[in-house]
Amino acid sequence: MFWFGIGYLLEPIIMAVALGLFIAMAPYITRTPRGEKELKFFMFLTIVGYALILFAAYAFLTSYLGYVPSLWTFALILTGIGALQYFIAPFLINIMYRAEPAPPEIQEMVNRLAQRSGLKPPKAMIARVPIPNAFAYGNFLTGRYVALTEGITRTMDEEELEAVIGHELGHHKHNDIWLILALSLAPMFVYYLGRIMMEWGFWGSASERDRENSSLAFLVAGIALVAISFILNFIILQFNRLREYYADLHGAKVKGKKPMQRALARLHVTFENIKSNPVYQKELEQFNESPAKMLFIYAFTQTFASPYYDMDEIIERLKREETNPIMEVFMSHPPIPKRLRFLDNISE
Repeated sequence: MFWFGIGYLLEPIIMAVALGLFIAMAPYITRTPRGEKELKFFMFLTIVGYALILFAAYAFLTSYLGYVPSLWTFALILTGIGALQYFIAPFLINIMYRAEPAPPEIQEMVNRLAQRSGLKPPKAMIARVPIPNAFAYGNFLTGRYVALTEGITRTMDEEELEAVIGHELGHHKHNDIWLILALSLAPMFVYYLGRIMMEWGFWGSASERDRENSSLAFLVAGIALVAISFILNFIILQFNRLREYYADLHGAKVKGKKPMQRALARLHVTFENIKSNPVYQKELEQFNESPAKMLFIYAFTQTFASPYYDMDEIIERLKREETNPIMEVFMSHPPIPKRLRFLDNISE
């Protein structure tokens, strides 16, 4: 009954309210950081907001239920599921993207840039995918990986490719892989608990009239928790966007601001017409639906870019483009024009 209960009727309404809140705040929360210090300040504020809302959920829940050992059991089960995902994810990614060890020259690039980053060199992998992209993944059991798709190795020159590798090394240096996963566990717990409480409240009030007040309290509490879970997920998207700026910053530090900007601009140009190219539609859909999409250097919202484009001219054009803050609220990555403008404000 839980899966087909009142939650399916109420959830779209709750989602709409949460969306309305973030749409109203979009111009403020999607501001482009002006340099490294402001970026770190924005990340700090985002984590503080996440923690305060999570604490509010905890306080709200305990005021209704008090200390309930079974809730901790539920939390431990979900944490265990998250930990299992963390451990098996590298194997699944290797299978999903047909990733194989990269040629020695790519591994040498990774080794050289990792040394500049103060990191133990990750394993360089080539994903047998024609669409240009790159991502970082791994854990302490499997080791760390930096994967480049076949498409990106054919699209970029050496300097741009090294900037992309620098970006991915930034994700490893900043521990983004486990950090984003850890932050994602709480919204999952709050959401499923809220759904269960909504069902308890609705069906209890319908079948046990003498407990109507108690059932209504469960229903209201469940609605509130589901709303909080949506808000937490939007905050995680915001945090992930800030971490992308942070990884861009690292790529610029280890390779240079201009190569990092050229790499981002080339990725943007590459995807401008891809939706109209039927050859790549299946691959694009798989990437869009991938659970690992937060790991990519580029979030697909847009024929391969010619190496003979005047990338500096394209960079200047892209930096002048306006972006839609409302659309950005739903994105895991900042728009390329904003990433280029952010890089303008940093010192290498």
